Amino acid sequence: MLVIQYLTISTVAAALVMVLLGAAELARWLARLPVLWRLERRWHGIPQDRWVSAAAIPLATVVAQIPVSYGINLTSDAGGERGAQGLFWVLVGVGLAGWYLSRYAAGSYNRLTPKVRYRTVVAGAKAMLTESIQPDLRSREAMRIKLLRVNRIGCRLATFNDGGWRAALGRERRWLVVVTSLALLPPVSLVVFCIRQMATGVPAGRLAPSLLIGVGTAACLLLATVSRRYRIRTERNELGRELQQSTRELLGSLVDPTTRTPVPTEVLDEIGAALRRTPGWHFRPVARRPRVDGTAAAGRSELPGQRCGEPWYQT
Repeated sequence: MLVIQYLTISTVAAALVMVLLGAAELARWLARLPVLWRLERRWHGIPQDRWVSAAAIPLATVVAQIPVSYGINLTSDAGGERGAQGLFWVLVGVGLAGWYLSRYAAGSYNRLTPKVRYRTVVAGAKAMLTESIQPDLRSREAMRIKLLRVNRIGCRLATFNDGGWRAALGRERRWLVVVTSLALLPPVSLVVFCIRQMATGVPAGRLAPSLLIGVGTAACLLLATVSRRYRIRTERNELGRELQQSTRELLGSLVDPTTRTPVPTEVLDEIGAALRRTPGWHFRPVARRPRVDGTAAAGRSELPGQRCGEPWYQT
C-alpha cells in the first residue's frame, strides 16, 4: 500500500503538469477565434519602432510597477514585520524595469518572431503602396525581393508535413519533451502496478481510485500532446496560405522584371538621373554568354512561385 500511496502522490504531481499543458493548449485554441486572429494579425502588422515606443515600454512600466507597489505596501505595514518581503518585491520590480530598458537601450530587444516578421513585411508593403508619394525604384525592388522571399516561405509552410511522431518530436522543444515524458511515467507506473495487484487477488474496489487517477492523468497528457501536434501543423499550413495570398496581391502591384512588365517612363528617368549623378559612370555594353537552356545569364528559367506547382500571380 505504501507503493500505491507513493505512486498516487507522484501522479498528482504529474496531474499539475497535465493541467498546465491543457490550459496552454486551450488558450492557444481560443486564440484561433476569428476576432482574436484578426487582432493578432493587426498587432503583428505594427512596425517595430512604433510597437516598442507605444506598447512595449508602457506595458513594461506597468508590469514593473505592480511588484514595486506591492513591496511598498508591505514595507509601510503598521507592524513592520514584512519589511524584508517588501524590500524583496521592490527590488524585483526595479530589476524587471532595469532589465527591459537596458536591453532596449542596447538595441538587443527584438519582438520579431518568424510569424511577426513575415506579417510585418506584408504590412509594410501595403503601407508603401497606399502612400500618396510613390517610392523610388530601389525601394520597390527591395520590397519586391522581400515579398518573393516571404512568398516562397509561405509556399513551404502551406505544404508542410510534420513527417510522423518521430520527426515531430525531433522538432519539439527538448525541455517540453523531457517534462512530458517524466510526467507520463508516474501515472503509467500506477496503472501497471494496480493491474498487477488486482491479478494477485487484491479487491478492485480498493484500487479503483488510484487506477482512475492514473488512467485519467495519462489520457489527458496524451490528449494534450496530440492536440499540440495537430495545432502546430494546422497553424503552419494556415500561415503559409495567408502569406501566399497576401504576397501575390502585393507583387501584382509592383514592377517585376521577371514578368517583362514595362517599366514606367518616370522610373526610367529616375534611373538615368541617378546614373548621371554617379561620378565616373559611362555606358559600357557587356556581352552576356547565353545559357545552355537558351535563357540569358541574368534571366531565370523558372519563376519563384512555380516551385510548389502553383501558377504565378498575374499582373
